Amino acid sequence: MAAENSDRSNRPDRPERPQRLGDQLIEQGMITANDLKIALEEQKRSGQALGEALVQTGRISERALNEVLAEHYAIEPVDPNEYWVDKETASQLPEDSARRFGAAIIEESSEKFVVATDDPGDVMAMDEIERILPKPVEFRIASRQQVINYINAVYARTDELQSIADEIGEELADKQEIDLSSLTVGAGRASSPAVRLLRTLMEDAIQRGASDIHIEPEDNLLRIRSRKDGILHERLVRQGNIQDALISLLKLMSGLNITERRLPQDGRFNARIQDRSIDVRLSTLPQQHGESVVMRLLDQSSGVSSLDQTGMEPELLQRFRQLMSIPNGLILVTGPTGSGKSTTLYGALSEMNSSEVKIITVEDPVEYALPRVTQVQVRESIGLDFARVLRTSLRQDPDIVMVGEIRDAETAEIAMRAAITGHRVLSTLHTNDAVSTANRLLDMGIQPFMLAAALRGIIAQRLLRRVCSQCAKPRAATDDEVAWLERAGHANPRNMLIYEGEGCRTCENSGYSGRVGLFELVELDSGMREALRHGDIAEFSKLAHESPTYTPMADTAVSFVEQGKTNVAEVVRVLGEIIGAER
Repeated sequence: MAAENSDRSNRPDRPERPQRLGDQLIEQGMITANDLKIALEEQKRSGQALGEALVQTGRISERALNEVLAEHYAIEPVDPNEYWVDKETASQLPEDSARRFGAAIIEESSEKFVVATDDPGDVMAMDEIERILPKPVEFRIASRQQVINYINAVYARTDELQSIADEIGEELADKQEIDLSSLTVGAGRASSPAVRLLRTLMEDAIQRGASDIHIEPEDNLLRIRSRKDGILHERLVRQGNIQDALISLLKLMSGLNITERRLPQDGRFNARIQDRSIDVRLSTLPQQHGESVVMRLLDQSSGVSSLDQTGMEPELLQRFRQLMSIPNGLILVTGPTGSGKSTTLYGALSEMNSSEVKIITVEDPVEYALPRVTQVQVRESIGLDFARVLRTSLRQDPDIVMVGEIRDAETAEIAMRAAITGHRVLSTLHTNDAVSTANRLLDMGIQPFMLAAALRGIIAQRLLRRVCSQCAKPRAATDDEVAWLERAGHANPRNMLIYEGEGCRTCENSGYSGRVGLFELVELDSGMREALRHGDIAEFSKLAHESPTYTPMADTAVSFVEQGKTNVAEVVRVLGEIIGAER
C-alpha cells in the first residue's frame, strides 16, 4: 500500500501547487486584494472552493479562472462536452461520487482513465477517485458548469425510469385494486416503486433543466414529456398499468382527492431534489385513458433572476429602468404563456424592493417568495379573485403594486385607477406585441382618457433558443432564409452566415442550448397619449413605430441571427407572422 501511495504521489499528471491561487491571481492583476478578501469571506460562509467563490462574487469570469487554474496546477484544460462516453464507461465512477467530487470520466483506454475535474486542488477527492477506478487516472481541468452539464447528460435516467416502471408493473400485475397505503411517502416508504419512479422522474427533469413534466397515459404505455427551453422532449415507458399508482401518489402529495377521476384538479407540493428546493404545481385533466398530469417545476433555491440576466440589450434595459423610476403609472409586460413575463416582473420588483417602499403583489400562483413584499395568492374558488384582492390592496397603503395578470375589464380598471392616483403598477397581458396592447385594453372596455392617463410603457417579449455553442457550424443562407431576411428588412442577406447546431451531448442532439430574451419597448410620449385619449389606435400605432427609441422585436431577432445567437428557423418558430404584421 505504501508503495502504491508513493507511486501515486510521484505521478507527473498529479497537479502540483507552486503558490496559493489567490496570490497568483493578484500577482497577474486579475483580482485585487480586496476582491480576494470578499471571496475568502464567501468561501468561509458557503464552503465553496476559492475559485468558485471568486466567480460567485463576480470577481472573475469562469473562463478566465479556468485558464489560470490550468496554469496554476500545470494540468491540461478540457471541455468534457466535446467527448462522447457511453454510460457503461462513465458509470465506473458512480453518479453520487461524480457529483460530490465535481469530476467525470471523459475517456478510457487500455492503460488509463481520463477524468475531468473542476477542482484539481482537492487532493482528497482525487485520491478517492483513483481508489474507485480500476486503472490509473489522468486528470484534466474543466469549468464547474461544463462538468455539471456533462454529468447531467451522461447519467441520464431513461433506463432507470423503465426499470422502475417494470417493477411497478410486476407489483400491480393481476391486482384489481391498488393499495394506496403503499404509495405514501412517509417513513419506511421511500423504497416504494412508485415513490422511486417519481423521484427518478423529477431528478431527471431537474438534471435536464426542464420547466415542466407531462405525464400522458395511453393504451399500454405511459408517455412522459419534459419541457426544456420551451420544447417538449419525449420518452415512452412501456407499462400502461403504472399510471394509477403514479398519479395517486402525486395526488396524495398535493392534497387532492384521490378518488375523484372525473373532474380536473389543481394542487401543489414542495420537494427536495439534489439539494434544491423545488415547488411543484400540479394539474390533472381527465382524458380517454385515465388522467393527464402536468407538473410545473419552480426552483426556489435558484432565487429570482435579475434584470441583467434577462438578456435585454443594455440601451433597452436602461430605458426600462427609467420607466421603473417614475413614481406613478402603469407598466405592462406582454407576451404569450412561457415567454418569461414573470421573470421580468420579479427582476423589476427585486430592484425596486427596499425598506423605504411598500410592495404588494396579487398573483396566481405566487412563484417566488420575496423579502419585505406582501404577496397574495388569488383563490377564485372562494371569491378571492384579482379584482377583489387588488381593490383591498389599495387600502394597505402600497407604493408599488404588481398584478400577476390583467384578465378582465374590472381588474384592468382598478389597476388604471391605482396608477392614476399615485401608485406604480406593474402587470402582464397576453398580446402579440407592444403596440397592439393599447388596442386590446380599449377592446376590454377601458375608457380612452383613463388609458392615456395611466399607461407609461409597454414591454413585449419572447424567448428564443440559443444555437448550441459547442456544436454550432456556419453555413450559407438558403433561398427561403434569404427571402425571409429580405422581408425582415436586412440589406444584404445573401452574404449572411446562418449558424446551426449539429447536435451534441451538451444540447441533447437538439442543436440548441439555453434561451435568449427578445424584447421591444414602447415608451408613451405626449403624441401617443393624445392619440389614445381620442381612441385613435391607427395614429398611436403610427407614432409608436416612428419613435426613435422603438425597435421592433423582428429587427432585434435579425440582429441575433446575424450575431449567431440563434437562427432563422427558431425566429420563425417563435415569432410566426409577426414580421408581416409589423412591416
